[in-house]
Amino acid sequence: MNADKTNHLLRERNLAAVGLIFAYLAINSLFIAKYGTRITAFWPWVIPVFFLFVILFFLALKAFDKFISSRFDLFFFGLAVSGVVLYFILLLVVDPETLNINRYSAVTTFNSKLIASKFPYGPEPTQNGNISGLPFSHLLQLPFYLIGEIGLYQVLIISCFIVGLRLYYGRSLTGILAVGLLIGSPAVAYEVACRSDVFSNLALIVLYIFALDRFNPFTKTGPAVISGVIGGLLLSTRIVVLLPLAVYLVGRLRNGNRPKIAMGVGASVITAAVLVIPFYLWDTAAFIEYNPITTQSSYLPLYARIIVSLSAIPIGFLFGKGRVKYPAIAYLLFLTVSLSLFFCLCQYGLNSAFFGNLFDITYFSMVLPFIFFGLKRFPTMSTVPVNEIRTEKG
Repeated sequence: MNADKTNHLLRERNLAAVGLIFAYLAINSLFIAKYGTRITAFWPWVIPVFFLFVILFFLALKAFDKFISSRFDLFFFGLAVSGVVLYFILLLVVDPETLNINRYSAVTTFNSKLIASKFPYGPEPTQNGNISGLPFSHLLQLPFYLIGEIGLYQVLIISCFIVGLRLYYGRSLTGILAVGLLIGSPAVAYEVACRSDVFSNLALIVLYIFALDRFNPFTKTGPAVISGVIGGLLLSTRIVVLLPLAVYLVGRLRNGNRPKIAMGVGASVITAAVLVIPFYLWDTAAFIEYNPITTQSSYLPLYARIIVSLSAIPIGFLFGKGRVKYPAIAYLLFLTVSLSLFFCLCQYGLNSAFFGNLFDITYFSMVLPFIFFGLKRFPTMSTVPVNEIRTEKG
């Protein structure tokens, strides 16, 4: 590779890095601005303090990179354990019913009605609206609902996600950067405190994509079908997961085993249908009126939904292969949620849409897992070799 092309990739990586960090800071600032008003009158000061924390964390990693590298596992798992302990404390001290957040009541309403053999989707409001999750997102949390603490589900998924970060980054300092940003994220902490499953749902999608890349199941029929079944289960959690999966699949179709990929996709569609159709047949009228697909897509007008959905195809073609897919998906999701917020602000105004309950900004949390995996491209660590730059586009 000539020097000009290498420099071009370096500039491209710098631009991607700036965009990811901007999205990370913007998302957490939105959480602080909205929910900080419910905690303290000094919330405007929290945002610059948070920015300062991020800057100091970057500088510390840069200044002490050799020292940290020599004790990598100590720092990595030290941060991870500290974060898990923090989340357990949040579960102990925060009563989700006092937060006026829809996520907790959505899960408890769905599962309590399901156990009572009642149709789980219906006109009963949770706290701020109808239940938005597809069936499997609630079924995943059913065991934790039965033991009385669905927040343990979030902690479990975050713990698995941290293990995924360790496997993905290896001993690169960017792994410590990713864990530090995750643990220091007010948005993730609030997700745990209010028992929201948005971050967890998309964290599972990231781990699924990572596993597909790591084990490459699309070489034999059996593994392809099994991976497709798992994908179908994940499709049955939240309609928005179609976007990252579409980007990934388009990228794989360019050079992959297309017949086996088609088998996997077919298995996914069948699995998702098997999970969702019974609820449609259970109470067709109620499902049509209160179905979670309509609830989740209600923020965007139809033409915007079509544009966003179709954009996954060229994005997947250009960026769906290699490590660059994670930041590409992060940008797509960030722009999608930002568009939703924009339309809601135009229709209802700042107080009702943002500070009120008409727009749920926890949807921004689904961008974060892809940001944390996309940081492989961030050029702050002197240990990133040139050959990694050369092969990033995969």
